[in-house]
Amino acid sequence: MKEKLRFVVEAAWSYRRPPCIWYGLRRRQECISAEAKEIAWRAQHRLHKRYMKLSKQQIAA
Repeated sequence: MKEKLRFVVEAAWSYRRPPCIWYGLRRRQECISAEAKEIAWRAQHRLHKRYMKLSKQQIAA
């Protein structure tokens, strides 16, 4: 159980910073459809927003 929780926490930490497309990601996305990139971009923004909301709630508590 602890390993699963640690995995979830570490995954959530990757959404601390606002989403951006760095050079390596841009190169990997060259062969991906525009629709798939748009879905992924919206997901990144949604997860970052959720992380920030949850972190603010924790600070206020």
